[in-house]
Amino acid sequence: MTRPDDDDLRARFATLRRAELGAAPPLDALLVRPRVRRRLATRAALAAAAVLLVALLGIRLAARRTEDVRRPPPSIVAWRSPTASLLRTPGEELLRTVPTLRSSLLRAAPLDSLVTHGPGA
Repeated sequence: MTRPDDDDLRARFATLRRAELGAAPPLDALLVRPRVRRRLATRAALAAAAVLLVALLGIRLAARRTEDVRRPPPSIVAWRSPTASLLRTPGEELLRTVPTLRSSLLRAAPLDSLVTHGPGA
């Protein structure tokens, strides 16, 4: 490239630059505008989420009320203790009967024979 071509290119670029500067909005307007749009979009999204949440809670509460209306209350006769299974122990049949005082638990000899004859008899 020769020197006159450089001057011609500079002039053309300067003309393009002036045309672009005239069409471009000011920098302050560009910086402020997205914030406003973001704020509006954020507020709209929050409002939509709040409306959706309220609607879902309303539907849930309405469904729960209809379930309560349909279901009869449980009878006290049908109630079972949740801890009743913890009371079942090995050998519980021994705990349900009353022992007699005249017999030995070892069933080797009646208690009367131990009292009258002594342990070695």
